[in-house]
Order: sequence, then structure tokens, then C-alpha cells
Amino acid sequence: MLEASEPLSLLLTTLERFANQRIRTTVLASEGLSVDQWRVMWSIYRGGGCSMSEVAERAVVSTTTLTRIIDKLTAQSVLYRHVDTSNRRRTPLYLSDRGARLTERVRARVDEVESEIFGNGGNSPECLQGVMRRAGAAWSQSFENSHLS
Repeated sequence: MLEASEPLSLLLTTLERFANQRIRTTVLASEGLSVDQWRVMWSIYRGGGCSMSEVAERAVVSTTTLTRIIDKLTAQSVLYRHVDTSNRRRTPLYLSDRGARLTERVRARVDEVESEIFGNGGNSPECLQGVMRRAGAAWSQSFENSHLS
């Protein structure tokens, strides 16, 4: 089990992995989405008309990964590219109506999972410490269960 004396970077990385695993298995898998695809969709939803580099930064994905994600989501009619007539090198990204509805539906379910993991106590240091303890305990239990079977 992770202890509070662990380096903060290790605790945060563990927390992120745990949260992403829960979101992936309880929400995204049934929608046929990856965590990176979800992050890209949410980034575009929050700021439509974003450039590829803006989306890559907001979604925390490499530009190489982003290109594959954009191609896949475009093929699924979730988003589209629009050529900027004033700057043809810029190709802003937008969600389609279908993509916006999917993003809203997934966001509602992600919010539920995050509330289960993190609670509703805000982002104060005390709250985050409690979240890390709960997530660390849940992650350790999940890890032990997966290795016992």
C-alpha cells in the first residue's frame, strides 16, 4: 500500500492511473473509447475551434498520438476538421453534433465515477490527501485481488 510519506509525484501518478483505469472500465469501454480519445473529445468540447497543438496540450497527448486519435474520431463522425480560410495551415477541430452528445453523455458518467473516487470535498490539500489515501487503499485492494486470482 502507498504511504503518505511517498513522493508526491508517485502518489499523483498512482492516483491518475487508478482513476483512469476505473473510468476506462466503467465508462469508456462501453462507449468504445480510450482515455486519450476521451481527453481529446473533452478538450475540443471545452474550446471548439482548437488547433491540433492546442488540443495536444490540453489533452496531454503527443502530436503523433493525437493525429491517430483525430483520424479515428473523424472516421467515426465524432469530430471534423475545418480549413481556416484566412490561414490554410491552421485546421481547427470541432465536435459534430453526434460527438457533442457523446461527450456530454460520457462526461456525466465520468463525473459519477470521479465522485466515487474523489468525493465532493473540493481540491483542498486535506481533501486531496484523503483522496490519495482512499484511492491508494482501493488500488492496493484491486492489485491484491487481481494477483490472488
